[in-house]
Amino acid sequence: MDIHKPKPWHGLREFLKEYAIIVVGVLTALGAEQIAETLHWQEKVRHGEAQERLELSNVYSTATERIHLERCLDARLDTLAQALLAHDGPWTPLPLMNNGRLGEAAYEPPLRAWYEGVWNTLVADGTANHLAEQQELLYAGTYSEISLVREWNRREVEEAEALSVLQHPTELSRAERNALVERIEQERGRNHMIALGSDQLMQTIRRITTVDPNPSKQLLEGSPVIKACARLGLPT
Repeated sequence: MDIHKPKPWHGLREFLKEYAIIVVGVLTALGAEQIAETLHWQEKVRHGEAQERLELSNVYSTATERIHLERCLDARLDTLAQALLAHDGPWTPLPLMNNGRLGEAAYEPPLRAWYEGVWNTLVADGTANHLAEQQELLYAGTYSEISLVREWNRREVEEAEALSVLQHPTELSRAERNALVERIEQERGRNHMIALGSDQLMQTIRRITTVDPNPSKQLLEGSPVIKACARLGLPT
């Protein structure tokens, strides 16, 4: 088998020529790789931001519903508190909030998703790091707000379970009534905080994208809790 031996160098000029060819080849390859990587991340950023706008539009609709429900839920809590403080002895349930297929409850705020899955994915796969700095900060701040409001909503629904005792006739002592009124005031505070957070989110989202009003309108028209409020004559 023939073995091709490397050609001997013929002077400094030829050496430099060969060296330059190698360097240019390496730089060209690196440059092409860098260009390909840049184009790859640009495409991921474009796709990611498009998905972000859809996700934030869903959050915007959810926030719209909460703002519309603030007065209703506040009025419902006020009605329950007044009934508890009116007298001691047996408790007679007030007309329940009928949420359609979700059933009936003395008090039942909506539990919503407050989506942030797209943003979490963009952070996890590194796409968020390739956003413009101001845009990344804006998204990060917005999703911090979303996470906070979602946690308030989760706790709100969880704590509201304590009011389920008011769905049935029962004996309530003065101490039990006072404890329930205290719980009602906590729920009232959460309701106001969620509405305030929702308003701030809507303002922020409008800075990021143009919001289509139709999904919000459809959510309001189909909201089981808004319908429950209407059945009881509560304001929305």
